[in-house]
Amino acid sequence: MFSEIIDPIRRTALRTEIEGLKAAIPLHDLTQALGRVTHALQRERGATQGYLNDLDDTRIALLKNAVALSDSVLPELLPPAQTVLKNPSGPSAARLFNRLADALSGLQSLQLLRQQCFARRIRADTAFEKYASIITRLLHTVYETTSLWVDPHLAAQVVALFSVMQAKEYAGQERALTMAGFTRGSFSKLHLQQITQLIHAQEACIERAKSIEKAHNGTLGESEFETSDMALLERMRRLAHTLEGQNSSGESLGEAWFQISTARIESLLNYQKSLENQLKEKAQARLAQATIALNSESLDAMPATPPLVGLYLPVAQHPQNWSTEPSTISDTNLPPELGQTLMDWAYEQQRSLRETREALAQAEIAAQEIKILERGKTRLMQWYGWTEDQAHRELRRMAMNRGRKLIEIAGVLSELTDKPAEPINDKPADSPD
Repeated sequence: MFSEIIDPIRRTALRTEIEGLKAAIPLHDLTQALGRVTHALQRERGATQGYLNDLDDTRIALLKNAVALSDSVLPELLPPAQTVLKNPSGPSAARLFNRLADALSGLQSLQLLRQQCFARRIRADTAFEKYASIITRLLHTVYETTSLWVDPHLAAQVVALFSVMQAKEYAGQERALTMAGFTRGSFSKLHLQQITQLIHAQEACIERAKSIEKAHNGTLGESEFETSDMALLERMRRLAHTLEGQNSSGESLGEAWFQISTARIESLLNYQKSLENQLKEKAQARLAQATIALNSESLDAMPATPPLVGLYLPVAQHPQNWSTEPSTISDTNLPPELGQTLMDWAYEQQRSLRETREALAQAEIAAQEIKILERGKTRLMQWYGWTEDQAHRELRRMAMNRGRKLIEIAGVLSELTDKPAEPINDKPADSPD
């Protein structure tokens, strides 16, 4: 009964998809330009923090170079923005345009902010917040582009891309806050809590992107977004916890941290560029595929749209106790083209947020233990001239011999101000007799 109308419906669907893809592909150029501007401003923010936290003008050249780089990238936003404006498409486009206008308005305030920074008429933390606000507006615009991708698989790719850009922003904030602490030579408890939250947020964003990539493209190699200096990065993160409440010169530590964390950010940038290229290739491939199918005599050879994976979770599998707090998620704010898909993803993120809060509480306990262990090792190194590894092995030996926890032994040592009258062990556990 319906055989005569099935083929026309399919061809109409293909024509609609082709028109939608042609209108959406310029979004890739806009997303790419937003990414470049965001990265330049992150670099400028880092240089600004170094300059404002320094007591002299040795870093002013770095700041001027960063500002010049940002200025060279900012004009790249105009062409793709103007192209996208030529193809408005319903309420989804209205949301994107509002976000874009908000982002451009934020960039308008950049000149005054720079003047205040160069003249040192603004606190480092205030400048940090203002830069973060401008960058956040740019990232919101990237996310809003998902509403105009007619293919939900391409929209999922944008979510993965946005997640990496978000992780890179958190990494940039961690770089600035940690560098400020090292430069001052101390970290407050609140300061360390903020840094810990940023670390967990980075991990959550990267894991989200990896899960989408694995579902759609296979596993992405760790080398594409991790650096060989991750062990050193983690060590400096632990070192920051040993400086809580202290006040010592840490300028060299600040410089070392800046270099290591910048390498991490650059690796995330490479991952971001990889996802940008994949997005364009997939969109062009889908457009070519749909065009060939439309021009063919039969649509039987047209590959079926693969099931959406990576973001999708059946509604029936949603646990009812994911959150005891009132939900702030509204499906009226989600792009209609993604429908329940992003709604399900949002529920998953709500559950993940609760788990992150629990992990943060555990992380705070772990941070305190790390600080105690480091102080205990430092005591042994100062008293006996041991290396860090030797001191750590001796702590483990002492804990085993006394049937006590490692943290308990380190705690006792950290409370001592003088070398014990009776030697603990004149030679470390790995020294020859």
